[in-house]
Amino acid sequence: MKRFSLIAVCLWSCAAPAHPAPPNVVLILADDLGWADTTLYGHTRLYQTPNLERLAQRGMTFTRAYSASPLCSPTRSAILTGLSPARTGITTPNCHLPQVVLQATPGRSAPPGKKEIAPIPVTRLRTEYRTLAEALKDAGYATGHFGKWHLGPEP
Repeated sequence: MKRFSLIAVCLWSCAAPAHPAPPNVVLILADDLGWADTTLYGHTRLYQTPNLERLAQRGMTFTRAYSASPLCSPTRSAILTGLSPARTGITTPNCHLPQVVLQATPGRSAPPGKKEIAPIPVTRLRTEYRTLAEALKDAGYATGHFGKWHLGPEP
């Protein structure tokens, strides 16, 4: 089972300007990184993560959070849309596949001896979902995504 760590950091200046600027937001999602795999909480000596410690000291960390899924694509769709993986239809890490499925459908009959019928899940994040990046952009933020997307090809 995959583990995810989500580190959200808000950084702001200690000096209070006349018109305070909104905080900077950095969201880091790391596949297969458990909460005890960094030095933030003092549970490992195997890894050195001084940059994460520095970000945490200048901003904030979450100590209690839940993931929408133990899988990469469903977790990403939930973070970006605020919807559960069941709502987006992305329930498996299959968004890298070439076929385009935009609506989840019931699966075909199960072979003898199987007691469940697996649905055919979505393979792309539908573009009509409003995302976190769009909401931040509307609030005046510049946004960017770096690294693994795994929710289908562009857009």
